[in-house]
Amino acid sequence: MEDWIESIKSAIPDGGASHTWYITSHGKPMFCNVCEHHLNGLKQKALSCEVCKIRVHRSCATQCMQECKWRTIEQVKVVESKNGETHQQHQWLVGNIPVNSKCAACKKACGSILRLSEDRRCLWCRDIYHAQCIGGHLRCSFGLNSNSILKPLALSEYDKEEDVWRARTCPKTPKPMLVFVNSKSGDNKGVQFLRRFRQHLNPKQVYDLMRAGPLPGLNVFKRLENFQVLICGGDGSISWVLSEMDRLGLTPKTQVGVLPLGTGNDLSQVLGWGDVFNDDAKVPTLLEQYACAKTKMLDRWSIMVYEDKPHLKSFLGLNDFNERYVMNNYFGIGLDAKIVLDFHHYRDKNQKNCGRNLNKLSMTRFSAKELLKQSHKKLNKKIRLFCDDKEINLPDLQGVLVLNIPSYAAGINFWGDQSGGTSFVTPSFSDRMIEVIGIFGVMQLGMSQAFLGLPQRVSQRHRIAQCSTLKIVIGGNEPIPVQVDGEAWMQNPGVIKIEHKNRVQMLARDVNAELIMSETALTIEEINSFARFASEMLICIASSDEFGRDELSPEKDKIDDFLDCIQISKLPIRYDVTDTLIEVVDSLCSSPSIARDRKDHIRSKFEKLGEISWFRISVERHNISKPPRPNMISRFLHPKRSNRDSLYNNMYRLDLPYDVRTWDEDAVRTWAESLKISKQSAKKISENHVLGSDLIHFDFKDLKQMGISGEDLRRLSDEINELQRLHQRQMKSKSTSDLPS
Repeated sequence: MEDWIESIKSAIPDGGASHTWYITSHGKPMFCNVCEHHLNGLKQKALSCEVCKIRVHRSCATQCMQECKWRTIEQVKVVESKNGETHQQHQWLVGNIPVNSKCAACKKACGSILRLSEDRRCLWCRDIYHAQCIGGHLRCSFGLNSNSILKPLALSEYDKEEDVWRARTCPKTPKPMLVFVNSKSGDNKGVQFLRRFRQHLNPKQVYDLMRAGPLPGLNVFKRLENFQVLICGGDGSISWVLSEMDRLGLTPKTQVGVLPLGTGNDLSQVLGWGDVFNDDAKVPTLLEQYACAKTKMLDRWSIMVYEDKPHLKSFLGLNDFNERYVMNNYFGIGLDAKIVLDFHHYRDKNQKNCGRNLNKLSMTRFSAKELLKQSHKKLNKKIRLFCDDKEINLPDLQGVLVLNIPSYAAGINFWGDQSGGTSFVTPSFSDRMIEVIGIFGVMQLGMSQAFLGLPQRVSQRHRIAQCSTLKIVIGGNEPIPVQVDGEAWMQNPGVIKIEHKNRVQMLARDVNAELIMSETALTIEEINSFARFASEMLICIASSDEFGRDELSPEKDKIDDFLDCIQISKLPIRYDVTDTLIEVVDSLCSSPSIARDRKDHIRSKFEKLGEISWFRISVERHNISKPPRPNMISRFLHPKRSNRDSLYNNMYRLDLPYDVRTWDEDAVRTWAESLKISKQSAKKISENHVLGSDLIHFDFKDLKQMGISGEDLRRLSDEINELQRLHQRQMKSKSTSDLPS
């Protein structure tokens, strides 16, 4: 069966939209999209497409007429807008919709566990509709990851000579993302990521490095003026793709991101993406993170080799060298290279017994072996080191390490962060300089991995040099092991020259930008919609009995704070709105004190908010993942409008009445003393015997007449304005819902 599936895969044309089948099982009821009969998920008799996720019986696969996800302009169906622009239509997949799904149009339930329903899901934006609700909803928005998707309309040029579709610049997607996945990386989890990326992007922008390498994907994108590249794998995969980009001259116009799936992943850690990533279900979130990542320049270094005894004092000219590798991370000669070389020989002979944890155990075993053997003792007698053409006298050592990034052997900062006095500067991977370190034995490497605080202290004693060019002369008659970014070989006697090659734009994670994107402020129209819904919930609480009002007082406080934010024109953020409203609605609908018709009314109003697209998507994400948000309530109660507590929280903390009009002189004095004003200004308010009923009518001139000035005048004026807005909202709520003050 597997051979049959592979033969189908190999017969798929370059630009075609044929299905890519794999054998699957499932726990939920599923139905065949061809015969519409039930699929037995336990016996693994079903096939699923890696891209569009259509499901069929094995016997029905050859009869499937449903198109897979579109790739190019010749397959896509378009709709024309009023201004004459051409847009892509939705591409529907019928049936097998989760039963808890909601129609994007009518907001009613979709899906069925009894039969293959007529409800459908768009393969691009992932919106779900009833069959009868599609009318008027033809244009596809491409969903949350639209900025990363290479639209089929952009693949409009077919090169007959090379048999490849060329992408052209699309104004609506200025920086599409080209994705390369090493399907054998990460304990073979690369296959899962390959499928997931193809489901969320255009399959013509996602490529398996193990099938044809990076060249097919780069040929599709190479005519674009600007695009992003995402490399999913280890450091070896990154070097492979960057080398092909160099050959095609694409390095200057691309930004490169990395997703750690392999064993080392040192570059990924330096750029903020971590040491390993295993959850393919988070691909949509990852795409959002890469879309808002910042760019950092990474120096790349040519490893030039001349295999012969140098016959000139200057160690030959550049034309006599051959570029063996390009270094992104580090170069090693001697001890560490011997361990890496032994590991690669073992892995090549035992490919079935390889995995992330097994690889680490193997490296430990070869390190222990080298501890006893010490095959490169007195390496300083076999090599000569020239940093910026100045020879360095080497102590007794077993290896030399050359660093471009501050991460080695899966995360060790071997050089350290401190400058180490006047001799060295703080290292950077964009300063056109490399750091040279001596390795004295396996114990030094082992202790560096075991004690995170130790490498910096130890390495400061073993730092050799910082330089812009490095030459290593290998003497004698025997080859010495060397390695570049984890790729090792035996180097014959001669000269190794390391010099700057070029720089590449790398995508570094920007947590602040992600936070800003997740906390986007609401528009005025959205504010009005949520304000009306909040008022409906207040009326619902007011309609309950006295016990219910006491029980729901925390929910009422949340709504009050929400409305207060709106009244003072400090717009809440999307993140807080979604989670807070979901919590309050759940509490109201589960309370026995709320009448059933009131609950139905709240549910209908809440569903109507789904017309706001981002809110609907946020609710769906909340229902699927329900991520822990321990600080959500406190963040909502303390909106980012100043450095003090919110008004309601301050009143609660000071034990002040909710109705400002009932404040006596002591309450006003307590409130004034809690503000960040001088004691003199607080005393002047107390001396004037101000009551709460006075505060709600105060203005700027009244404060000046009391002798308050400067920063205290401005702060008190702002605080009193907040109290006045609170009072106005209370009066409005009371007149509309008979809500007790």
